[in-house]
Amino acid sequence: MDFNENQLRERFLSINDDSQYHDLKQKNQRKKYNNVNSSDRSKTQTFQEDQNDDLVKYIKKLRQSFRSQRQEKGYSRENNADFINLGENFNENGLKQIEMQQDEQQILDGDQYNADQITNSQSYSYDSDYFKQDSSNFDQMMNLEGDVNLDELQGKFSYYASWSWPQFFEFFFYHIIYYIFGPFCIIIFYPFNKTYIYRNLGFNLGGDFSFIQFVLWITNLFITIAYIFIPKTSTFVEVFEVYNMWIMVVFRIFSISCKYAMLHPMTITLYKKKILTKEEKLKDFYLADWKKQTDQCLIEELFAAQKRNEVDLTMFSTSFFDEIHDNTYNKLQEIQQIQLESLQFCMISQEIIGNHSMKLVEQFSQLKANENQTLKKSQTFNGMVILHFLISQFNKNQKIYKTNYIVFLIGLMRSSIWYIYTLVYHPQKYLEMDLFVTVVGTSMTAFNFLLYVTIGLFLLNIIFDSHRIYYLMVQMLFLIKPKKDQNYIQTQKYLPTLNLTQNNNFKNWVQLRRLSIEYGKRFWKRGQANLSFMLLYSIYPAICLILYMLDVFHFCELEIWFMTFDFFITFISVAVCLYFSACINYSFVYHISNLEEIQIVFRNLQREDLLQQKQEPSNYLYRIILKNLREKTGNDEEAIQEYINNILESIDDSKNELQLLSDIEPFQCFGFTITFSMLKSGLIFLSSILTFSINFYLKTH
Repeated sequence: MDFNENQLRERFLSINDDSQYHDLKQKNQRKKYNNVNSSDRSKTQTFQEDQNDDLVKYIKKLRQSFRSQRQEKGYSRENNADFINLGENFNENGLKQIEMQQDEQQILDGDQYNADQITNSQSYSYDSDYFKQDSSNFDQMMNLEGDVNLDELQGKFSYYASWSWPQFFEFFFYHIIYYIFGPFCIIIFYPFNKTYIYRNLGFNLGGDFSFIQFVLWITNLFITIAYIFIPKTSTFVEVFEVYNMWIMVVFRIFSISCKYAMLHPMTITLYKKKILTKEEKLKDFYLADWKKQTDQCLIEELFAAQKRNEVDLTMFSTSFFDEIHDNTYNKLQEIQQIQLESLQFCMISQEIIGNHSMKLVEQFSQLKANENQTLKKSQTFNGMVILHFLISQFNKNQKIYKTNYIVFLIGLMRSSIWYIYTLVYHPQKYLEMDLFVTVVGTSMTAFNFLLYVTIGLFLLNIIFDSHRIYYLMVQMLFLIKPKKDQNYIQTQKYLPTLNLTQNNNFKNWVQLRRLSIEYGKRFWKRGQANLSFMLLYSIYPAICLILYMLDVFHFCELEIWFMTFDFFITFISVAVCLYFSACINYSFVYHISNLEEIQIVFRNLQREDLLQQKQEPSNYLYRIILKNLREKTGNDEEAIQEYINNILESIDDSKNELQLLSDIEPFQCFGFTITFSMLKSGLIFLSSILTFSINFYLKTH
């Protein structure tokens, strides 16, 4: 790094200090207020310096480097020295230099200064989202009349996680047209001014990421034509395989449409009015960012969940009863520093070059105030840090979800069935080197491999999300359970129990539990929809196999092989997801029962004979809680009674909120809440039918 760049770096780092930063921000707000009549001025630009300023160029360069590292290597703090030192180096001289440069450009007019600008600039949330009616130009805003990019919209609506059926059916229809007409569907899209959609969805030849769709379309078309127009003895293409291919194509279309059903309507409008760049299309391509689970992805999704649930981070500090282990404590501090560095980076770069894609730091600024306390090894951490730590531990221990070995193995096994069948039952076709059979077989192999790999990715993501939420529910149980639950004795407890004598901890625990489910909601809601489809598909081959064993229908050996393979793969995947869903729904009841057990402990402590006696209780739990209460109240009996009443009231509030959440936000499939009793009934019914069918088949054959 040369001398000039060192100076720029010092200028960049110098504005990181909170007190200096807010002073600078207020000055910029006042300058911005004086320029409100400049129509050609960008609305998002805060600094009154042009784009040729060296510091602006440096921030742009740093941001570009930061984004490249996130895309290629994940969130790596070691790869960027500027990023590591952010928040650690403060330089008053650099700050004064920036202020002097700005003062030379414009003289501040104090009479025109609006004091409200300071309040707005220091707001911890987007005040424009609350209490106000829509503006008069609402239609123009929804139609994106202006220069808007996808990154800006996704940053602004990152918390959006709602399902839209009109958007789902719209994009489902687009993809159905493509898989019928292929790239030639432009003749249908063009008259209706849908050329942007045509290109953004990768329907055009040579477009970004259009290769897989084109291969699936051409192979599916070829196999369908081979079955319809060519004698069956020449093709070895069975009717089940043709039907199954189209069902799998529909599932792929269904999964893709689920993605667009979860996007904000303004983002959908952008797809229709602008050609997206390759980088914008790569965002969320086959759940790429979500599957990697980088620290930056964790931070973005955590704060999106926080905004959806209106969690105030200044009231989200959580303390523990016992001391945290050194290794765990160091990891928590490291995660807190990662969040601070990432969010402060977004704040500074936003203020200098006017980027509104990320505003998370304004919601997390309270961590800066608590940073000095954590240096004393405090047992108190913000809930966002705790949740980040628990999710990171899950990702660390469940690396199988990040690899594609299983997905490629399933695709390879499914695609090789046709070759194995032909080799076993019709080996003469290989000996004769039948070109047509070879072409058909190669097409079916390529189609099955590509399709099952993409479907496997979606199925693996459904299991991943369900497993993560179940794991977090177990860890939430450990946080309120004084003694480790015997039902989960083989599951590691990563954090001590919360301080049960702090009534705010129960309220914070409920918020923490809510965010555990809300985390990644826009992804697992898509998974729930895919799970419903796969549940239907797993029933389809099961019914065919049962009817075959009952001699109602007859299938050839190839169709039996396909149906058996599809049934076991889909049934196992769906069964695992349904099991985790039932565990998540059961956790509501189990957590409420554990809160009631804690209430019993505190009610027993209110007994007069226990409070008045000088001897300590023999039970360790009662003894340690009572000791803690006496320290807090100065061993005042009335104060202890009042303190316990407040704790009991807080627990009641937590139970009521859990009961409400279990009623309005359970895990569902086809609109039904998945429970263990429902799974047992379904499993007994299915096993009974299969047992009867197998016995009937063995007797008759």
